Amino acid sequence: MHHPTTKTNRFRFTKKDIEALPTRERQYQVADTEIRGLFLMVNPGGAKTFCRYGRLNGKPRRIRIGPFPEISVSRARQKCAAINGNLAEGNAPKAPSRGGLTFGEMWVQYWDEHALIKKVESSRKHDLWQWKKLLQPAWELRKASDIKKSDVLELQGRVAKVNGKVTANRCLSLVKKVFNHAIEAERLELNPAARVKKYSERSRERFLQGDELPRFFKSLEEFDNRDVADYVRMALFTGARQTNVLSMRWEDIDFSTAVWTIPKTKSGASLRLPLVGPAMEILERRRNRSKYVFASHGKTGYMTRPGKAWERLLENAEIEKLTMHDLRRSLGSYQAAAGVSELVIGKTLGHAAGSRATSVYARLNLDPVRNAVELATDAMLAAAESEGK
Repeated sequence: MHHPTTKTNRFRFTKKDIEALPTRERQYQVADTEIRGLFLMVNPGGAKTFCRYGRLNGKPRRIRIGPFPEISVSRARQKCAAINGNLAEGNAPKAPSRGGLTFGEMWVQYWDEHALIKKVESSRKHDLWQWKKLLQPAWELRKASDIKKSDVLELQGRVAKVNGKVTANRCLSLVKKVFNHAIEAERLELNPAARVKKYSERSRERFLQGDELPRFFKSLEEFDNRDVADYVRMALFTGARQTNVLSMRWEDIDFSTAVWTIPKTKSGASLRLPLVGPAMEILERRRNRSKYVFASHGKTGYMTRPGKAWERLLENAEIEKLTMHDLRRSLGSYQAAAGVSELVIGKTLGHAAGSRATSVYARLNLDPVRNAVELATDAMLAAAESEGK
């Protein structure tokens, strides 16, 4: 058996070996030694896609099978064998014509050409869940050109009834994106979802209240899992998203300026955040040779979201109906209470700025953001101390 990194780029595919394939600056392919024509494409972003590759009528042609790991090795072999059989009988699969493009084919193009390249992992997972649970059962085989506004409205209403209005709105957004991607690639002309309006949503307003802060910090101080306690504090003191805090790397922290650079946020852009005193204290205490601040022995190399531990933490603090995401809202709320402008609050939480010029200014000068975070942090700690006496 050849190892995946050998010069031949041929080996017997296994899940473990495919997962171990490295990314390179350019796309490359490896071949399976068990089924003729079965290849795996590896792009610079790390996405891996099975395909059948070989000559057809004297010309090289690649036939897409599906993404790994959504398509397993055994399933990829089955599909490749079926394609080989069809080719042997003279039945070559035809590329879909523009007029005959199905929604399923359009989804695959969106996934390969946009989601895998431009979206962060958490966002891709949410897209994939919506596809498998909501869109694939309804529209996979339907011609995209046959889907009308009435079909979109019917799907929106059905999802709202079963999964709720928020999920229906997210599903509608994804449908619009899939159609728009096809339109931008000149595969389609009209987006039937373009003029479909979202349901109104009531914004969640939960954040840590003044009387909850003493119990919250006391619970953190006494919590038996110090890693979780530090992670929760860091999330509160930075206002960063859970995924960003969990995957925080030492190489992205500048101790001399107390600035944390998040390489890629939910929007796909990088973000620089100031680290206030309490956050720096956590980092100084945790400094080690690991790659991640919250390192673990799991697959990613860093901690996973502390579901059960978070519930225990809240139970010990006698606090109800608070989510980890509410910690972001808590920092923003205490900034607002201190008179901080919406622009600076938005910059603190990594929201998209209102204009390009403002965005450039915000990147160059972090002082207002640092002052705002310090105001909010001091207010929360002061409230915790005064109420706790």
